[in-house]
Amino acid sequence: MGGFFNQTSLTVLKEPPSLLPRCGSCGLWKDCQSPKMKPSGKGRKRILIVGEAPGATEDLKGIQFIGKAGQYVRSALERFEIDTRKDVWWTNALICWPHLNGKNRTPTEKEIEYCRPNLTRTIKELDPDVILLLGKVPLVSFLKPIFPDIGELGKWTGQQIPCRQPNAWICPTWHPSYLLREGNPILDREWERHLKVAISQAGKPWQTVPDYSGQVKCLFDPEDATRAILAIQEGTRPIAWDLETEGLKPDRQDFNIVTCSVSDGITTFAFPWVGSAID
Repeated sequence: MGGFFNQTSLTVLKEPPSLLPRCGSCGLWKDCQSPKMKPSGKGRKRILIVGEAPGATEDLKGIQFIGKAGQYVRSALERFEIDTRKDVWWTNALICWPHLNGKNRTPTEKEIEYCRPNLTRTIKELDPDVILLLGKVPLVSFLKPIFPDIGELGKWTGQQIPCRQPNAWICPTWHPSYLLREGNPILDREWERHLKVAISQAGKPWQTVPDYSGQVKCLFDPEDATRAILAIQEGTRPIAWDLETEGLKPDRQDFNIVTCSVSDGITTFAFPWVGSAID
């Protein structure tokens, strides 16, 4: 989710990726047999599977995940008694085939950015309970607007992340083409475990999506923050606190602390890491 402090308060925050519709700006549609491919499948179990992009076979036939890598996914799901036509939806982070001289290639950052609103719209329209992200490209497409510092795919694979917007379980794992290249049975078994756990999620994370930001008071004045800290210390409830730094490794000496938040389970407040509040 987004931070509590806007850019006028903390200049270290960066502008989030654009969600403005720019479909067609990449120009990929001009050289495709099946441009701007629509999602497929019935989604009976409310599972949305997001891949990287259509390949040559998919572009020729006009349907997702029917090439070699796609059949690999479908076969694995069928072993878990998933009807790959009726139980799930299929789409990609890019809905046009990215290729170079007729061969598949990895989408560029700009292409992912241009096509992101298509994925956002698909998720909004289908309202899935589970979103299975196959590979780094769909992870970047979905997650970058709310978590810019994504890093390596490996730190996300196998997780089941409850996401308030769109109130769904986000389940990243490796793309099947990577598994086919590696040919590692141990990696294959781990990937199948990721699939099994993802499709076993029943229902949405929340019946009513919590408004966490509405429960947090933002104190921009260090003196106000200091008084709040001293007051909460007078209580008898346990106190939890959290620091946010400029990166994922808070113990690095070259990272600065940006904000702090404090809560006793009833009162919660956050404040910039400046002035008397630090002491």
